Amino acid sequence: MTTAGRGTRLALDASPDDHGVFQVVTGGADGLIGRPLAGSDLAAAIADGTPLFIPHRRTCTANKSHNPMPDDVRAEIARALGRSIPGETS
Repeated sequence: MTTAGRGTRLALDASPDDHGVFQVVTGGADGLIGRPLAGSDLAAAIADGTPLFIPHRRTCTANKSHNPMPDDVRAEIARALGRSIPGETS
């Protein structure tokens, strides 16, 4: 899908979603054109039963969750670099 206005490409899930925020407006020569909805426009579309779609990046199972560095490892690196560690007193 291409977003209306900006013309950027965006992958949407194939099926409508209760949490969707994109309305497919038309099928243009370059494929589907859609527009993001918010506020009263989104509320009106939900009330009208308009099929709304969610960006695929929000539901993709291939996305890996962020795995933050453990605090003890972060502290050891900071000590090795001679930097202060937040919350620690000298």
